[in-house]
Amino acid sequence: MDKMLLRTPEQISSLWQEHHAKDQNAAVLGSKEWKAYSARAKACPYFVMPLRKPQGGYLTLVLQHQLPLVLLTTLDEFQRMQDQAPPHLAIMHYTELLDEKGLVLAKADAISPHLISVAEARTLMTLTYAFYTDPVSFLHVHKFNHSPNEFNFAEMAKELGIGSDQVV
Repeated sequence: MDKMLLRTPEQISSLWQEHHAKDQNAAVLGSKEWKAYSARAKACPYFVMPLRKPQGGYLTLVLQHQLPLVLLTTLDEFQRMQDQAPPHLAIMHYTELLDEKGLVLAKADAISPHLISVAEARTLMTLTYAFYTDPVSFLHVHKFNHSPNEFNFAEMAKELGIGSDQVV
């Protein structure tokens, strides 16, 4: 860690991305992006996302923020076990460089590769940040957490190019 503090934010970002180039499941958030993301994650800790599957259809996943950790599990398991449902993807945020370098390093790990592939883990990480940082996309997240009767999963899935007839 001490060696990282000697580097510029740009160098740190490049090193982090290079180190994780094989699986491409790493991200770097700037302090402004992290501040917005983490505030929204605290205000809206849960969300549901469809994951398009290569064999056709999609799998519905529940996202739970326990910052700096984000856990994703299947909707079915979450409905049965709530917060005790086993995670199938974990996104860890490393905030040690936030104050000094204005960076948060993130890494997604597919815990259940039979259910979520490395490529799908990258997609889910990208979608997580998109839903929580884009103001228009965040409206879905906010409705899900604060006005669930107004949340429309089919509409959101359609915006992602997934039809309601494609459930796995």
